[in-house]
Amino acid sequence: MRAAEKSKFSAIYEGTTEFGFLDEFSSDYIGKDYGASWTEVTSMGVEGLFSFRDTRWREFARDPDHVKFIWALLNGFLKVKAL
Repeated sequence: MRAAEKSKFSAIYEGTTEFGFLDEFSSDYIGKDYGASWTEVTSMGVEGLFSFRDTRWREFARDPDHVKFIWALLNGFLKVKAL
């Protein structure tokens, strides 16, 4: 996934207190920050991958890096440390 240092940390929606990393994601919500390195990258990616019957799939597919990351994660090519 793209490095967070390249992303701008700011409000994801104007006039709200929700903050995240604004990047080239298909939706600013994907970069939403919950603290402790938690974001919506994985959950929104899995949802996008399996939402091919509605518009979320088209939005998700606009970010090929995100698609590749989720595909690699689900196929076991990426190892994630357990908490």
